[in-house]
Amino acid sequence: MFNNSSDVLVSVPHKTDEKILATSTNIKPEDLEIHGHISHNDVEKTKDIFSGKHDYFSHDAENIARGLESISSAANDTDNSSPVFTILSKKRSHPKETIQDFYTEANNTYKTILNRNGDPGGLKYFANDLMYSIINQNMLQKQMAQSPEAQNDLNSMSQQILGRDMTKSEDKTYTGDLATGTSLAQVRTDMAISVESQNNIHSIYVQETGQAPSAAQLKSAENELSYMPFGTVNGGTQQDLKNSLK
Repeated sequence: MFNNSSDVLVSVPHKTDEKILATSTNIKPEDLEIHGHISHNDVEKTKDIFSGKHDYFSHDAENIARGLESISSAANDTDNSSPVFTILSKKRSHPKETIQDFYTEANNTYKTILNRNGDPGGLKYFANDLMYSIINQNMLQKQMAQSPEAQNDLNSMSQQILGRDMTKSEDKTYTGDLATGTSLAQVRTDMAISVESQNNIHSIYVQETGQAPSAAQLKSAENELSYMPFGTVNGGTQQDLKNSLK
């Protein structure tokens, strides 16, 4: 049933002392760590986690859940309609030594992509996922970039700087930038120095002062639109620029 390349043990829920070996191994119990849980009725949700992208399963989650359910049902007289199996694998050495290191890594991602510190619940969730290698840094960046908060932030910046909502194409581009580690602050700067933004600045200067901005004035306006304090996405706007020229 199992054809794993990694050392994995699966604990049967109804017999706490019994272990089923997914592959031949002589690993001591103290060298094991828990990576997650799986139930037959919850297969779809766990497929993304135990999909072969990680070293503890090479088979898909559904086949493993069904196989374990069959073994557990044969070995126990209890109801196994929805058994939960604990997934264990050999402890891996991480370059980081403490859980605080993973909290720091998660919080740095919050700072980069959402321009704020992480909330306690979010930090705990992502730090544990990083520690147990359920996700890596690239996956975390992608998740945050695609989150409703990040999407709202991007559109808010577009409204402030360009005076309009993002297009689908822009959303795809900026989300991709965030997902690959570009900071929200840098994305804002990219919006502020875009050709469209420069054209808007030119129009505002002509409207408010009767003449086009100088190179220095254009740069100053771009900096004003780029400004975004840490902890918020409410930075410089076109209206702020107009007010400064009155």
